Amino acid sequence: MDRSPLTTSPRTVRRRRDQWGRSGLPGNENRYAGFRRMAPRWMVPAAPMMCQSSFNVRPEHDATRRGGLDESFVTLWSIVMGVERGSFTSVFHFTLRAIILVILVLGAAYQARSAEPADDARPVVDHLLKLVDERLAIASDVAKAKWNSGDPIDAPAREAKIVDRVVVEATRAGVDASFALEFFRHQFDASKLIQHRLHDRWQRTKHPPFDAPPSLAEDIRPKLDQLTPQLIESLRDFKRITVNASIRRYIENRSETLINDGIGGEAREVALRPLLETSVLNESF
Repeated sequence: MDRSPLTTSPRTVRRRRDQWGRSGLPGNENRYAGFRRMAPRWMVPAAPMMCQSSFNVRPEHDATRRGGLDESFVTLWSIVMGVERGSFTSVFHFTLRAIILVILVLGAAYQARSAEPADDARPVVDHLLKLVDERLAIASDVAKAKWNSGDPIDAPAREAKIVDRVVVEATRAGVDASFALEFFRHQFDASKLIQHRLHDRWQRTKHPPFDAPPSLAEDIRPKLDQLTPQLIESLRDFKRITVNASIRRYIENRSETLINDGIGGEAREVALRPLLETSVLNESF
């Protein structure tokens, strides 16, 4: 009966490696077959990935590309498993394996930790997402008011007025004016997308005018004007945090909970695009 790799003598290990080339299989199949006999079952599927740089595949045996193993990986495996030519004592074998295990565990924990945003960044992002949702929620009232009045959805004069105000307030708050303008233009586009979708739906169903819809001048626009400085302040706080890939993932995941645009998320994606693009730019540096 074969002993386990942990109890196999160094001479037996070398003899098995020498016999791989005489196992009757062509090329790299010899080595892989020998490795399958010698290695524990859990290492066999992972072997091609772990020793990718050590492949030595002949062109005529391309079908065995995922199975080609050379002695460099077997040497590494033997050292880790404690059977390399009798060079180490059993105590050192155990210590080495314990160190490797600790390194792997710590590395996995660090990766999991780095994948999450900092604790102080989450409330900043949440507050900004809630304000975006609050602004998008007003789009349905705008659509109702314009449906009754017959006014066009696009209002360039109104947008120009908001843009001028954004530049002044963003400069005062220390927010980059170009970033603030890009952000608010996407809010305009997201709002108009919702309005167009609602008007298309009402046209198909021949919806009658709404009873007592909110007034654009007296009800809706004052709410939008109150949200503008709040959004700029939130943008200032957002630009102060370290924006990276973890923030991007947090925005994407959290926005699905905090923002409901009523049209399946298309307006939400438009509204958040400047924030996600900012994450990509910061990550590239």
